[in-house]
This record gives sequence, C-alpha cells and structure tokens, in this order.
Amino acid sequence: MMMKSTQKTLAFSILAVLSLIVPAASQSPLKPVAEPLGAVMTSDQRVIINGASAQRGSTIFNGDEIQTGEAPASINLSSGGGVLSIAPGSRVKISRAQAKIIAEVLNGSITVRSPLASTVLASGRVVSSEPDNLYSVSVSDAGTAVESFLKSVAVKTADGATQTIAAQATKNNASPVQVGPGDLEPVTPIDGLFVTINCVLTFKTLMSSGIVACRGIPVDGARVILRVLVAGILPITQTTTTDSSGQYKFTITDDELIKGGTAEVTATTTRRGCARARNSCVF
Repeated sequence: MMMKSTQKTLAFSILAVLSLIVPAASQSPLKPVAEPLGAVMTSDQRVIINGASAQRGSTIFNGDEIQTGEAPASINLSSGGGVLSIAPGSRVKISRAQAKIIAEVLNGSITVRSPLASTVLASGRVVSSEPDNLYSVSVSDAGTAVESFLKSVAVKTADGATQTIAAQATKNNASPVQVGPGDLEPVTPIDGLFVTINCVLTFKTLMSSGIVACRGIPVDGARVILRVLVAGILPITQTTTTDSSGQYKFTITDDELIKGGTAEVTATTTRRGCARARNSCVF
C-alpha cells in the first residue's frame, strides 16, 4: 500500500513539473535565424565582416557588412542570385528581400551582376535595376557615380527626383563619344566584351581600376594593358590580369603625372565572341 501511494505521489509530481515547463516553453519566442546569402572570396586570406576579421570563403548572412582592404572581394550569391564584386577599400552592406538583392555602399564601389532585380543605396540615392543587368555604383568624397552596361537603371535622389542612366551598350550603339585628349578611338564594346576604368590622381600617384565582363559576366584572368599618356614624356605601360571577380588595378607614381593626361586600358580574353575591348579616362 505504501509503494502504491509513493508511485501516485511521484506521478503527480512529474505531471505538475511538466505543466509548468510546457507553457513556459510555448511562451518563449523562437530566435530568428539569419539567412545565408552566399560566400565571400578574395585574393587576401582574410576579409572583415561586421568589424571582425574572417577567413576567405566565409558565409555572408542577411544584413552583414563587408569591408575590403587592398584587395577586392566577390560574393557568390546562393540560389543563383549572381555575383557582387566589391572594390578595394570599400564598405558594403548586403541583404536580400525575397527576389531582390539590396546593397548599401557606405564607401567605395560595388558592381552588381544578378539575374534578380536589385537596389543599391548610396549616399542619399537609390539605384534600382531590372533583372539581368550589370552595373556599378561608387561612393567617394567627390560624390556618387553610377555606370550601367546592359540595361538602364533609375537613380532616385533624396528630394524625390529620378534620373535614368542609360546602359553603355545603348549609348555606344547610338552615338560613340570621343573622350579625353589625344587621338583615341571612340569607347565601344568589341565582340561582346566590356572594360570599365576609373582614374584617381593623388598628387603624383595615379590609381586606375575597373572590371572586365563578357556578355555581362565578370572575366577571371583577362589580360589588361594600361597605357598612360602625359604631355612631354613617353607613354607609361603596365600589364596585369583580372582577379576572380573580374577586377583589375594599377598604381603608377611619376612626377610628371601631376600635369594630367589620359589613361587607356585594353582588355583581351581567349573567350569566343569576347576577344577585345578598350576604354579610357582623363585625370
């Protein structure tokens, strides 16, 4: 009789404890799990994610901030979301809302290549693009620069005004424009290959960088030749290749560069239909 009484008491105790645990568990909200967006790749061994050093190949989650050093980085977005190329010395936040890629450029430059619609926030401007486009957005002390290569993009300013940036392919087919001094040929894509160039002159040091893309897809290992023309000196020539995100970078220091001039890049690949392209900038 005593054993049965003990068993009943134990059973009631267990039920009482369970009645307290189950409601408490049901009232505890589930902590949201961050959504993985893809993996970050860079020629450096490490990259800064959310202010902390991380290894290359690390997973990027929704809302993460990526900061690059001297080397560029690329993010291969999961589920066929495309590729985001981040220039050296940049800070960018990445997120994804259903079928749209959203990036915020805090500093530096990002190039978006995605089959999805995308939006880039940059210094009070909102850049919106249709799916299947290749375009870049740069933020610096001089302002915000937007360049699109396949389709037009819309740029909305803080005061609500909207400007349409025509695609390079459309502009080149309509009326090629001569740029810079000298006898350079018009800037046009050749055989489906695009090359961009951005020139920044700091006293007597010139930094030239850009991206090479074949039919809108960044090209790894493309050969890029830089030719710098400055009055009074022989042309300065350097050669490099693009990294895994299709980006290249040149740094030249010369006392004569302070006079200003023109930098011209020629990109070549072995891909069929994407043999050669040229572009230039004035500094």
